[in-house]
Formats: sequence, structure tokens, C-alpha cells
Amino acid sequence: MKDLDSCLASIILNGDSPLCGWAKAGADCSQLRSFHEYGLTDREREVAGLWSLQKSALYISNELNISEGTVRNMIKSIYSKMSVSDRWQFAKKLAQ
Repeated sequence: MKDLDSCLASIILNGDSPLCGWAKAGADCSQLRSFHEYGLTDREREVAGLWSLQKSALYISNELNISEGTVRNMIKSIYSKMSVSDRWQFAKKLAQ
């Protein structure tokens, strides 16, 4: 695993993001960095990180204190920026 501090610094603006737990749990930080390549906002990267862990829109909305509709809109935006149309393509693109 890459250096945890540099990984977190590249994607998290403050220390209480849900992604902190994801990275500490041993996830590969290179996947998080790849979100930046697609021009995702900080919040979109948080959503994408949780979405990539197969979390539901409802789960993400509760974790980030935003509405489920906002999560769904962000996922649409993420898909558009990544040029994918579904969760399978999203996962496949991250694996490249």
C-alpha cells in the first residue's frame, strides 16, 4: 500500500471524511488517486469511493449527510465524467 498520509492528503480536505476509514482499512490508494484524473470534485470523490465499495445510495447519503437524490445525481455526474453508463463499467474502469 502506498504511503497512507500522501494518499489521504490527495483526496481528503479534512480528517473526518468517510474515506479515512476506507484507506485505514487497507484499500489501495491508487484507486482513490485515479478519481482525480476524471476531474471529480472532492465530494464526488467521496461518493465514488463509497460507491466503489458497493455501498448503496441510501448508505452513502446517511454517511455523508446528504439526500439520496443528491447521491444519485452525483453518481450520474461521476458516470458522465468517467464516460461510463453503469456500475459494472465504473468498476471495470477503476480496475484498469
